[in-house]
Amino acid sequence: MIKEFLKLMSLENLTLAEIAQKLKISREELKNRLEMMKRMGYIETLSEDKPNSESACASCRMTKFCSPCSEGNAGNLRITVYRLTDKGRRVRRSS
Repeated sequence: MIKEFLKLMSLENLTLAEIAQKLKISREELKNRLEMMKRMGYIETLSEDKPNSESACASCRMTKFCSPCSEGNAGNLRITVYRLTDKGRRVRRSS
């Protein structure tokens, strides 16, 4: 399951809900697995409490569908981006 998740993360720009659906697990289970993979060093998180037009919201593919963003309230969001570490990329490539 870890390799499958790492592959999904590296190949597609998916939301947590989309990843959970593809893996056929709940979002809560996915969040637990994300924390486990973070502790194992496969992924890291980048967080921003008050994004602006130069930050995470500017590059997010969901901006036009996100109510807070489309209403100009993106500053009220906490954005968390998950990305593979070097260790995670090595594991993904070994599959």
